[in-house]
Amino acid sequence: MLCNLPQVGCRELGNPCKLAMANERRRANSTVMRNTEVAAWSDLSGKYRRPLLSFFLKKTGNYADAEDLVHEVFLKLLDVTGDLPDDEAAYVFTVAQNTFRDRYRRDSVRARYLVHAGHCDAEQMDLLTPERLLSSKIEIDRTMAALGEMSPQSREIFVLFRFEQISQREIAAKLGISVSAVEKHIARVLIRLRRLRS
Repeated sequence: MLCNLPQVGCRELGNPCKLAMANERRRANSTVMRNTEVAAWSDLSGKYRRPLLSFFLKKTGNYADAEDLVHEVFLKLLDVTGDLPDDEAAYVFTVAQNTFRDRYRRDSVRARYLVHAGHCDAEQMDLLTPERLLSSKIEIDRTMAALGEMSPQSREIFVLFRFEQISQREIAAKLGISVSAVEKHIARVLIRLRRLRS
């Protein structure tokens, strides 16, 4: 990088040319490091991706888990890329075996925790998938829209009853209406919500 300042300016400012050149060298070195990492990743992936995928598929029986484990192994190997031992394949598969053990231990600890915590049995655990989250959000939006179309009093009674879990008798006393009227408001809202679902 050439200095755009006149020579007098360089000397007066503590020679910014040297600073600019040092910064340029740092940028070039970081690019070389990134290129080196990419080359190392490509080399490792070319040699070991398929064998590792096969190894993990035999262990897990699940393609997605096997892919995740292969990725974890490559990330661990990138930390030591320049220092791989002479018997590279043995080292890679030792890292793979240890990665699998770590995952197995972590998963078994989570499963034991869930069972002991009394939340649910690990096999019956209800997973929050993106599809379920999206459908829940859509259902909540529809419910809120339906509540918005109801009379303010019906909406208030329904919210107090369902969400704040106040008894019908307490709602009636609070609003100065009969328990029967509270029941009718709740029934109207529930009928409207059922129509939305069908």
